[in-house]
Amino acid sequence: MARIPRADWRPVLDRTSRVGGLTFLAALASGLLMSAQLVPSVAGLLGSVYGGGLVLKSLLVVPVLLLALVTRERLRRGRTGSVRIEAGLLVLVALVGIVVATQPPPVAPRFQPTPTWQADTAAAATQGDDLLVSTEIDPNSPGNRFLVVRVDSVRRPAPAPVTGVSAQWAGGDVQQLTQGNDGVWTGSVLVTDIGPTDVAVTVSRTGMPDVEVATTWNVSPLPGTYAGGPPITRYVALALGALVGAWLLLLVVEGLLLPRRKEETADDGVAVDDGSLVG
Repeated sequence: MARIPRADWRPVLDRTSRVGGLTFLAALASGLLMSAQLVPSVAGLLGSVYGGGLVLKSLLVVPVLLLALVTRERLRRGRTGSVRIEAGLLVLVALVGIVVATQPPPVAPRFQPTPTWQADTAAAATQGDDLLVSTEIDPNSPGNRFLVVRVDSVRRPAPAPVTGVSAQWAGGDVQQLTQGNDGVWTGSVLVTDIGPTDVAVTVSRTGMPDVEVATTWNVSPLPGTYAGGPPITRYVALALGALVGAWLLLLVVEGLLLPRRKEETADDGVAVDDGSLVG
């Protein structure tokens, strides 16, 4: 039976490795991008079964890749090796993937990224004409809340009394506020979203044109929500960059080793019809 020199199956190994490497790279990149969509924050990644499974899968990929590179190099040199460890790691990766697939993504409010803005703790004051209009939500969190507006004139004496105050919360319907003591006007609003929200206030006075002011109020999240820390988008981008960088480095190393491997292939000889080797 004729011997098959390494020169005959090395091209097959090279093509297979190239296709497998690109497939592996595409699978890792798509997995990272999907993780960025399904896991909103660092707390969701480290504090949930779903996120922990993704981290474990990512860590297991590293030894699998290293073993694959070692196995390929051994095959290039005409040696065989045991694939039990590599196969065991791949089975473990598959099992972890099954566990992750059975878990819901961490989309609970407590896993949402921590806001980068600061919630307002004091009334937001805006001046219009000679009026200083202070606006706030009490209590400052989502739900049915009081919109409190205080109107003060910076002129003494005030040129005219305030006869009415209306407000528009978050671009909704305009409502008339009820007058209280010390120039305070209140109304009820439904606060549905957190963060910066537009508030428009119109002040009416006897014998004078209406004064309109616009401001922004930062609604605070409910306690225990939006406390997931920074989003993982930045870390996914870094991981993708490192993945592409490692792949390019591998291509450079392959290019540097290619001349030496060609020399080794030439030294091995070529196959002939009678099965002999010609060096």
